[in-house]
This record gives sequence, structure tokens and C-alpha cells, in this order.
Amino acid sequence: MELIQQNINEDFTDFHTHILPAMDDGPKEAAVSVRMLCKLKEQGVSRVCLTPHYIHHREPVGDFINRRKESFEKLLLEIKKQGKEENVPELKLGAEVSLENGLLEEEKLRALCYENTDMILLEMPFVTPDEQTFYLIENIALKYKVRPVIAHLDRYVKFLNREKIGRILDIPDVIIQINSSATGFFGCRSFVKNLMKTGVPMVLGSDCHDEVRRPPKI
Repeated sequence: MELIQQNINEDFTDFHTHILPAMDDGPKEAAVSVRMLCKLKEQGVSRVCLTPHYIHHREPVGDFINRRKESFEKLLLEIKKQGKEENVPELKLGAEVSLENGLLEEEKLRALCYENTDMILLEMPFVTPDEQTFYLIENIALKYKVRPVIAHLDRYVKFLNREKIGRILDIPDVIIQINSSATGFFGCRSFVKNLMKTGVPMVLGSDCHDEVRRPPKI
């Protein structure tokens, strides 16, 4: 829980980024990653969670962890090479885990949690969530004793009615991650305001992928 107990003016965390180089559809070069981190630091972000996509049917968790470690080391070397140690936020490893059935048999799933926490960022399919989706989230949380963080719920506005929203909020210990871009659209702003009224724990992420199309803007 320490990661979400923050003062936005003193200790702000970006909970969702695609900054690690050559990991997914984020930057390919470490130099770009460093520039993205510097931009977040300039915006007052003190901690960045590095959450590359993890897709279970494409690779085992162990292979993903090894790739992530290599990418992270390249990033740290580039930061040091540029002398930017004081210009980037604190870095925490994590993953954006695509929901699919095989996750319930993955013994190493907890390795995908945000570093030093029991929180795991889960991405629902980009369709109207059904009972199978809720079953997966609830059973992942129960079996692996993790807290589910639902990635960019604001992107699902057109799929969610009152019943579906209530179903998500009823998931034990659920945390909702909202993208910072949601504040730029009227429908999403209303959605976020209504979520805030429920008292459900919420965290913010830039979901940045590059410097232009999906930039680090928190």
C-alpha cells in the first residue's frame, strides 16, 4: 500500500508507462527513454513505474523478467552515460498484464507485481467485460494474494453501464488506474468524478509510449 499513499504535491507516482527501451510498443532506443523520464521529472513526477506489456501466451514470465532486466540495465547505463541521475524520477519495475485464462496457472505471476508491493496492473480486453473477465480478476487476486489494479479504466467508458461499473468496484481490494489524458475529454471527466465519489482507491498514469503520439504528460 505504501506506493499509493502519496501526496500529489510532494511524492507523485506515474503508475503506468511504456518507457523501457525495446520491450514493447514503447521507445526502441534508451536515449528516447531517458528524455521521456526527464520530461516526467520536469512535471513533478518523483516516481515512475515501468510497466511494459506482458502477454502470457507469447512468452513465459521468466523470459519476460529476463528481457525486462536487460532493458532496465540498458536504461540505467544510458542515464549514467548522459549524467542524468538527478534529472530522472525514482524507477520501479512492474508490468501491464493482459488478462487471459492461462494466468491462473502461472506460478511466477507475483513477479509481475509493482516492485516491492502486492499490487498487479491488469489490462482487460478492449470489449464489454463479461463474467469471465471478473472471474479471472477475482481468482488471480485470491490465488496469488495480490491487489488488482485495473489499467486505464477510463478507456472503457463506452463499454461500461452502471451494472458493469458496480461489478468492477465490488472486486475485493480493487484499485482503479486512470490515464492522465482522461481529464481532456468531457465524458471521461464525468466518469472519473463519479468514480471518485465512490471512494474506491484510484491511481494515475500517463500510459506514455513515445515523445509525440503518446507522450509523457501527467
